[in-house]
Amino acid sequence: MDEGLSPRDHPLLRWRIVRFPEVNSTQDVARELGEVGTVVVAEVQRRGRGRRGAVWRSPKGGLWLSAVLPPPAPAHIQVAAAVARSLAKAFS
Repeated sequence: MDEGLSPRDHPLLRWRIVRFPEVNSTQDVARELGEVGTVVVAEVQRRGRGRRGAVWRSPKGGLWLSAVLPPPAPAHIQVAAAVARSLAKAFS
């Protein structure tokens, strides 16, 4: 992290946490809110789910959350960044 930059100023560390006692799915609420940096936390999920439709048992006492992350960079940007890192490493 850059010197003098507070963690609250860093774009990856700025989170808005929204808490609910109970939701159908933290993923659905996060998708509705849609703002990058939002974390939805619930004490209970009635219909939590994971990849490929896996159903989550989400009783009270667990930590049930979903976070809205920024979309990944386009492939050409990722490739350019990887090439730049490799060249920097090779010539440093």
